[in-house]
Amino acid sequence: MALVALPARYQRFLGCLAYSALMLAAWWLRAAERAPAPPLPLPPRDDDASTSAAALANRTRCPLSPPLPPLSLRWLPAGRPGRVTPFLLLHEPHVGEGWLLRLLRARGAALHVPSDRGKVREAARGWLAALRATPANGSLAARAVGLALTPNALRILNHGIGRAAGGQPAPPRLLLLSRRNRLKHALSRLPRPNGTAAAPRRVPLEQLDAQLRRGERSFGEWRCTAAQLAAAAGGEVLALDYEDLLYHTQRSLARLAAFLGLPASHEPAYATKRTPNSLCVAVANYREVCEAMRGTPWEADLGPHAADCSCDADVAARGGVRLVLAGSHHKTGTLLLERVLQLYAAEVRTPFEKPAFQSCISLQRREAGVCFDEHLSAPKLQQWWSAPSGAAASFGSPLLHIVREPAEVCVSSYQYHLTSTELWLQQPRPGTAGVPYQLYLRRKDRRAGLLFECRRSIRDQIAQQAEAYELTHRDPRVLTVRMEETEADFDGTMASIFTFLFTAAWRSPSPPPPEHGAELNRSLGSTVRRLVALAGRYDVNRHREQLDDGHLSATQRKRELRGILLNESKIARELMRYRTRTGYDAEYSAHCSRYGFKHHVELRQDGVPVRRRQRRRRAML
Repeated sequence: MALVALPARYQRFLGCLAYSALMLAAWWLRAAERAPAPPLPLPPRDDDASTSAAALANRTRCPLSPPLPPLSLRWLPAGRPGRVTPFLLLHEPHVGEGWLLRLLRARGAALHVPSDRGKVREAARGWLAALRATPANGSLAARAVGLALTPNALRILNHGIGRAAGGQPAPPRLLLLSRRNRLKHALSRLPRPNGTAAAPRRVPLEQLDAQLRRGERSFGEWRCTAAQLAAAAGGEVLALDYEDLLYHTQRSLARLAAFLGLPASHEPAYATKRTPNSLCVAVANYREVCEAMRGTPWEADLGPHAADCSCDADVAARGGVRLVLAGSHHKTGTLLLERVLQLYAAEVRTPFEKPAFQSCISLQRREAGVCFDEHLSAPKLQQWWSAPSGAAASFGSPLLHIVREPAEVCVSSYQYHLTSTELWLQQPRPGTAGVPYQLYLRRKDRRAGLLFECRRSIRDQIAQQAEAYELTHRDPRVLTVRMEETEADFDGTMASIFTFLFTAAWRSPSPPPPEHGAELNRSLGSTVRRLVALAGRYDVNRHREQLDDGHLSATQRKRELRGILLNESKIARELMRYRTRTGYDAEYSAHCSRYGFKHHVELRQDGVPVRRRQRRRRAML
């Protein structure tokens, strides 16, 4: 109604304005549709989703033929319940029993394991003695006491143990451990030359067939013995497979803790595989093995490449490496590096995982993937990247490490922590007198809050990035990216990152023929240019408003905060020391000049030099 009351010339003007707005919106939508959206990385793949264990279970008939020796269980303890949980671990050979035992011991269980076949009775007697020695009030450190045996070892105990006395704890609980992928189980039992745990190996079909038949008998012995033991012992039963530990480690440990009465633990547990989990990576003659398994009960164990017996989708099958490690530190460019690595992972169709190496499935299983740790430290690198027996070292995995000039880390951390909604900021930290960390910073004036935050950052991420840099920067497998490089030349830095990832992570043990070298280089250059164009949307200099989701620090106050830090003598000396340790120029002015920044010029314009200020204070005294 108000529009009708306006003069005609105003109505025409508003109509043109509305039409222009609609046309602009339509153009923007069409442009957004034309802009290439980066594909998503693959989630971690379950290579053992379909296995032969179910088919073998259906074929197993108890009692077996030829029959097993009789099983005598009169030596098992029986009586009133106690404070300590007794249990038996019945396992097949080569199903990850050593790994499970380490996990249980780490969580407070005491275990008796025969050192060899002749020590079975000795281990059983030790187990029974430990149960008898357990005081009624349960004051021993162990909350569960177990005996680990194979089916054959269990039958050795038919003689030489005797009948159990009464008055001991309740019947033992029964923990069963097997492996669903019987083809991988057979491969694990084949001999392997020393020092070749991670290298692809050629598998002789005759030896593999013999191990598969042996494994089928082993599976039947374990299954029939478990059923007989469960019926005779009368205790509770928990069945686990190797794949449960490998794919769902934390969930499986939680089930174990509840089953055995162990205290729950929030410490992360990780796999300790010595060989790659993917058959495409582990077996050099995968096609030959795959074709031999067609039409057999073990065909289901071949994994996602069984349809055409081809591993062409896995670069590792062609000699390359697709396990990439990357790390950052708080306020050193974590979000940017994460986005860039996701682009790479999507391009090569591998999983991208964060925030820690110990929870990265690709690293645990020695499979293709990108593992990103946003709190990288020297101990993590020593455990996961440089350890000689680790997956990263055995595969020669590249490491991408991003760092930032220490003063800028302090400034950015202070501004971010004043407004961030991260949960740890709402909790007290050491030195905050019981006040939540963010509230403690807000109560202080700007200078006191900044210096407090900088001291915390020096002890935390600034020290960590210096230690990680010192440990890695001389290694040819490492590319150290500086946050300042992305500010000075974003596209050039992105090109360096993607080129490094492709050339380091896809390297082959033998160079390509000369006639293919130029073609490969052209293809690599085209891929890198396309990914650099996609990464351009993450350039803060070009798209600051669109990218400001709370992680970007306000630029208008940084000038003042830098002045506070670099005019505080003790903090300035600390920052200079860590600047040097992280490979930057020791002098702040030289650092700024290297990257074309004007921060040092602004400081001279704004503040009084430290020495002059100190002399003035001494004169006043």
